[in-house]
Amino acid sequence: MTARAVQFNERFRVVISHFSNLLKFIGIVFLIALSAVAAPHTFAQEPIRGDKIVRNDGRAFEIKNSPRTYSPSKSVTIDPRQLVNQTVPTRQLLQFNALPNSIIVTSAPSPESVIGADGRTRVGDTTVFPYSAIVELEIDFPYGSVLCSGWMIGPDTVATAAHCLYYSGLGGWAQNVMAYPGRDGTLAPFGSVAGLNWNVRQKWIDTHGPRHDYGVIKLASPIGDTVGYFGYEYNSRSPFFIGKPVTVSGYPGDKHNAEAYTQWQMAGTIAKAHKRRLFYTIDTFGGQSGSPLFGRWVRKDCDPCAFGIHTYGVGGNWDMNSATRITKPVFNFMQSAAAP
Repeated sequence: MTARAVQFNERFRVVISHFSNLLKFIGIVFLIALSAVAAPHTFAQEPIRGDKIVRNDGRAFEIKNSPRTYSPSKSVTIDPRQLVNQTVPTRQLLQFNALPNSIIVTSAPSPESVIGADGRTRVGDTTVFPYSAIVELEIDFPYGSVLCSGWMIGPDTVATAAHCLYYSGLGGWAQNVMAYPGRDGTLAPFGSVAGLNWNVRQKWIDTHGPRHDYGVIKLASPIGDTVGYFGYEYNSRSPFFIGKPVTVSGYPGDKHNAEAYTQWQMAGTIAKAHKRRLFYTIDTFGGQSGSPLFGRWVRKDCDPCAFGIHTYGVGGNWDMNSATRITKPVFNFMQSAAAP
């Protein structure tokens, strides 16, 4: 073979080699693209679009649209043999007053408004339903521990204010939650139940807006089967609420010595109903954030029936205490967060 022919064959071999490598590269790219289309994305979780429930462990869940307009209550008769009567040591707990760098500034509403003469009365027997289903909450944040109130809405579920669970001025998410149903001073008749996880709306974290101030705690055990639980309902007609008799009952932080950590209530009527808030002159104080605003005049299987979550008092443009109104979006949140 001549030198010219050898040179030609060598060039031909190099060209074929490059062409073969190119085909291999195209094949690999094709297979990667095909697998990306055909196979599930196991390497990353798809983001949830739209409104979300956010849990303290960082997980997010869709808020599902419920076909219902109310959730039934569970009335119970407490057998004395069901009582635990745990002695609870008192703690120095903060109240949700105006705090530097907090979501509630001095000019904004706070939960501590006694309007005129104080009309609150102490609940005499917290082992009687529905007071047994109202919960004193002790909540540890990165920068302090606080007192809040809540109410059972299912066997293992408590409704409360969102600022009792996620509060930017105290470091963000609560780190620990302990619930004492029907607590009466240093006596916890039904013992204590730890929070398993707690949930707020993403919009609360993003905006801290009062309209989003509601949350749900899942407990480690179904104490609601013993103490009972509230029903809750939404009604889209604001005039429906005006003049209706309601009660707010919870754990105010202005009681001391023998009355510390005792449950207090006051009855009244709804004076104003805004699109997302219900207003009243019922007296409250810091610590009662998360208390139920409830009535007993709606339906037999929603008795008592809550229509709002007490969250704020007088301040800013508000001249009355008020609750976050249970609207359809709030109802859907509560139903979705309470689901197993």
